[in-house]
Amino acid sequence: MIEPEKQIVLNQIKYDTESYEAWLNRVYYKDTVFAESNMGTTESVTALTANQINDFKRAYFCPANSFVTIVGAYADNDFAVAKTILEQLTSFGTQKKNKIIKPIHFADRNIHNRWSVFDAEGTTSDICFCFDVTLECDYEAARFLSCMLGSGYASLLNDRLSNQTKLTDEVFCNIYSAYGLHRINIRYSIENAKLNRSAVIFAETLNMLKQKNENEWYEQNIVFYTDNFLKDYDDTQFLSDDYIFSDFSLDGAVVSEPKSCMDKYKRITLRELSETARKIFTPKNTSVIIDTSLDEREVIESIEPAILLLNDMLCSTDNM
Repeated sequence: MIEPEKQIVLNQIKYDTESYEAWLNRVYYKDTVFAESNMGTTESVTALTANQINDFKRAYFCPANSFVTIVGAYADNDFAVAKTILEQLTSFGTQKKNKIIKPIHFADRNIHNRWSVFDAEGTTSDICFCFDVTLECDYEAARFLSCMLGSGYASLLNDRLSNQTKLTDEVFCNIYSAYGLHRINIRYSIENAKLNRSAVIFAETLNMLKQKNENEWYEQNIVFYTDNFLKDYDDTQFLSDDYIFSDFSLDGAVVSEPKSCMDKYKRITLRELSETARKIFTPKNTSVIIDTSLDEREVIESIEPAILLLNDMLCSTDNM
């Protein structure tokens, strides 16, 4: 009975088109199982037996290893009723621990291993900076920083890069979550001749977000971002696809009501934002993936000094 289903999956594998995010993960998780497609390979799917599938189902598809996410415009009492009903269900099976897989080639990052540079054609370079978001970081503050840096043409980074260099596309920034690891991805395209300058502006912008003392830019813009971008979490589909996926689905131990999380954005302080930025935006925490026609050594020599600026700001603000 499993053969017809196998053929469906095999056809999906055959016609699958790799997304940019999938490519990014394949590079980031190189030489780990998470570099592979979650659909498997032609060989692995063909070799599956009914016993293997049933064993997996019994081990993982059980109440003790599940949790429920509720998204929508519901009242607090609706949430309480749903929670009561779910708690009355008979539980069996075993909860599995999250398997956290770290990028082995980016462990203990330094100038020799923080880079992955790929050959490309043309006169522009596509750059993606990746910053791990550790579990001790405040998620809402990290999401707020991501929004400030990369919400299209209104973003801080997009504004600064556009004014001082010639971007070939708008800055894109998102929080990616999988395998027990959260990561902020910040990517943009730039003319090769402006690559070095763009990296310096990039580092200066991140350093600005680290300032511990009163930050005029924060004061002027924090309400703008709360009211015009983070309010998108009121949209059910957006909340389901992004926020719930990032915060709940991958960390089952987290229990929080979506409305409470949305309200928290309005209570985030400047100090919380700067402290979170100081934890995340450091050279040791930076991985860089670049598509470019430039020589790899030339790329590293151009951008590495800018990345080291992040450490300079971290040290200087410790004594503020």
